[in-house]
Amino acid sequence: MKTSFFPKTSLGRKSGYLFLMFILMIFAGRFISDMTNNAIEYPNPINSPIFGTFIYLTFFIAGFSFFAGLKAIFKMKERSILIYLATVICGYFAIGGLTLLIVGTVQSIL
Repeated sequence: MKTSFFPKTSLGRKSGYLFLMFILMIFAGRFISDMTNNAIEYPNPINSPIFGTFIYLTFFIAGFSFFAGLKAIFKMKERSILIYLATVICGYFAIGGLTLLIVGTVQSIL
């Protein structure tokens, strides 16, 4: 299979759609932050319900796109530039979201 820009497999397309949703949610999160004048350093669903939930939902979508991209690349032999790009970017943000979740949990325990 030749390398193309757009994915050819169904799982690759799902990963691409999740990546697009992730990008749109980043811009929507910025809009929500500006609209609510959110000035807190660590937004979470307790002290900022709308913005905190939106941030964690964005990180979960990044994680789903990352794992769908990995499965498309390794199992279905997807060879598209968009899926490689989506997997790298969403993997980075999924690890960041997981780190925020762990730090927040440890901080609330201590």
